[in-house]
Amino acid sequence: LYPYDPRFPVHTAWDIGHDDLTAIWFVQVNGPAVRLIDYYEERNEGVTHYVRVLKEAKPYQYGRHYGPHDLEVAEWGSNKTRLDIARGLGLRFTVVPKLSIADGIDAVRRLFPRLYIDRMACKPGLMHLRHYRRLWDAKRRQYAEQPFHDVHSNAADALRYLAVGMREQRP
Repeated sequence: LYPYDPRFPVHTAWDIGHDDLTAIWFVQVNGPAVRLIDYYEERNEGVTHYVRVLKEAKPYQYGRHYGPHDLEVAEWGSNKTRLDIARGLGLRFTVVPKLSIADGIDAVRRLFPRLYIDRMACKPGLMHLRHYRRLWDAKRRQYAEQPFHDVHSNAADALRYLAVGMREQRP
């Protein structure tokens, strides 16, 4: 187990879902070690719900919140970006640069040797990572170029944003 250590800030990495899951990894960094200490997911909820979860249901002191580039998209009707809405609720995101999925997966692979995972607190996220995959194209006799997008891809995408965001933050 790798429980929360109050000596270090907790960073979050998000994949924002609309019709599918929003996935959030909670991570602490201690030297070279990157510890996944918690995971949360929900669907069909707005940013207000997630801010409430972070502030009321989780006991953490936060550092950075890594989010995808689509946070900069304006919402219908309000003309405010998701980033603006989150900021208005006290949540400041670091928007992760948009890279190809392959480059993001490579960033996760490079992060793996430094990862320590609380298997109990992260159990749903780990289940999703185990099922993240590319589909086999029997006709072409090869795997599809892009990973299959399903309920499992949100947790993988959030981990990808963490890896890319952390890579971008290095001095």
